[in-house]
Amino acid sequence: MSAAPESRRSVAPFLVAGTLILIGALAWLFLRAGSAPAPSGPLAPGGPAVAALEGSAVGADDDAATRASIEPKFVVASDGIPIPAGVRLPGPGRLEGRVVDEKSGAGVAGARVDLWALPPAGVNLVGRMLRAAKVNPDWPQRVQPIATTGSDGGGRFAFDGVRSGNYYLEARAARHVPAAPQQVRVLASGSGGPVDVLVRSGGRVLGRVVRADGRAASGVQVALFQGAGAIISSARSGDLRYLETETDADGAFRFSGVAAGTGYDLSAMAPTLCVSHLVDLEVKAGEDLEVELTARAGVRVRGTVKSAALDGGEPRPLAGAHVGAIPRGLRDVHFAEEILRATHAVSDANGRYELVNAPPGEFDVLAIADRHVGGKAPPLRAADAQSVEAAVIVLKEGPLVKGRVVDAAGAPVAGVLVRWDLVDWESLQFDLTLAPLLTQAVEGFDFPRTDDEGRFVAGAFAGDPPHRIDFFKTGFAFKNKRWDPQQDGAEIEVVLSRGGSIEGVVMDAEKAEPITEFSISGGGRIDTESGGPGAMNPFTGGQWVEDPSGRFVVPAIEPGKQTLVFEAPGYPPKTVSDIEVKAGAATKGVIVELESGGVVRGTIIDGEGKPVASAQVFAQAQDGRSRPRGRRARGPFAELGDAV
Repeated sequence: MSAAPESRRSVAPFLVAGTLILIGALAWLFLRAGSAPAPSGPLAPGGPAVAALEGSAVGADDDAATRASIEPKFVVASDGIPIPAGVRLPGPGRLEGRVVDEKSGAGVAGARVDLWALPPAGVNLVGRMLRAAKVNPDWPQRVQPIATTGSDGGGRFAFDGVRSGNYYLEARAARHVPAAPQQVRVLASGSGGPVDVLVRSGGRVLGRVVRADGRAASGVQVALFQGAGAIISSARSGDLRYLETETDADGAFRFSGVAAGTGYDLSAMAPTLCVSHLVDLEVKAGEDLEVELTARAGVRVRGTVKSAALDGGEPRPLAGAHVGAIPRGLRDVHFAEEILRATHAVSDANGRYELVNAPPGEFDVLAIADRHVGGKAPPLRAADAQSVEAAVIVLKEGPLVKGRVVDAAGAPVAGVLVRWDLVDWESLQFDLTLAPLLTQAVEGFDFPRTDDEGRFVAGAFAGDPPHRIDFFKTGFAFKNKRWDPQQDGAEIEVVLSRGGSIEGVVMDAEKAEPITEFSISGGGRIDTESGGPGAMNPFTGGQWVEDPSGRFVVPAIEPGKQTLVFEAPGYPPKTVSDIEVKAGAATKGVIVELESGGVVRGTIIDGEGKPVASAQVFAQAQDGRSRPRGRRARGPFAELGDAV
């Protein structure tokens, strides 16, 4: 046991190198990723008529349960952009506005308008990361729109019955694209509006996907995004997006509302298809680009999975192992989720497996099985339509732990996700690949959840003890536990806390009057809302309060000394520290006094003296923190009520 820390230090350089590679890859992917909108917001009066849904940029991040729960009403404008009107997170909030052409100032009819909890350019990547990590099962819903609606003949739209909060607002029409990200407040009073949402001219991409044998590829997921060569220019213009749609029975698809530009990539994927690409496409404003994508045949891989003998003898064939392929190329690895699904195979009684649809080039084959630590074969390289034999994958058995999760009163907690590290880093021998980080994403593997009695079985665990185990359940504080079999035994009990609460009032320091609209943010808050923006969301995770008496309740926060930040229109943020919270108790009588700030008004102009719309405006406080605020069409920016 004494050698374990030294061993971990020896692998530290690899972990650092691997982390840097991962960060670089994710940064590249984040720049290119946004998301196609998903269901959610009521249709404004006079909006487009209901019609059958055609191929669209819809639903890439939806799960079946969420789609069923919100029951969106699909609305399609005459030239085809879908508007799945509905509300995912209901509440008292409302917002009115108008979709406006940036150049002409005219209202844009038939536009889809979405409220997002994250910057739209990043939701696709975040959604993929959350699903691949298999952390809290509620979290992937957070990348779906809060609500979606459509604009009427004059470009007007309205949200009603939406959860109050700060959100990102984005509009897209068949031949119009968002001009810039825009943050808005959705309040019960409706005082966050009306707002103008600026759009500018865009194009469309029409096409067809066929299989390698020439047959139409129906039901195939198609993605359109800026490739590596277009990242810088599209980041500067604010056009970074990731759009998805699905092919019809004839393999046809259509993308509406695509920003003009060069360097687009088009990718097709399905459970029965090798991920395939068209690269370096150009989209022109007001025009249609027509393409045809012929899917690759893919690589066929055969191999064997074996279980290492505990006595050091010959490994034996392992049945029931889940196997999948992970590419090493950056273009393909973004679609790891789909590739693992398309290449999924299960080993037979002889440990043999055969997977298809692996992407040509260099890739890894991963395997994971019950009671075993995940592993992989040495990297393979193959051309399209080639068949290869992988080296034998030998999986090691690892320790298992049984346990029970209870609350502070000793009652069992059901449905807790139990998660642990699946990777034995020391066994990788400096093989620089992202594959081990995706072991848990292999199709067929899922982390366990506690049963009705709060019981679970976790493992097999990789590496040396102590082993870290994480516990996730909405409504409870996150908990992790270090387990050492020799010290803790084979069975453990974990207590989850619902935390305490904080109650108080927010006042205007000069007028001694209650402030009726404000937000509360800060660490330690416990998520109580399934699918909500999330307490730790740095963009929209604050709790919005509207109360005529200025009263607030933070319903769930971790025990201990906590810090909260209070913000209100017209006031600089105020940080309140050292609020003592006890589990199961309410900390009452917190009085927060905000001092009003100055107001800055001005006009943004270009080099020729013309007003600039959609410019990002920042108020730089004396503490050095810059605070972006809203923008208004025709040049002048919104009043910065919290500027100091």
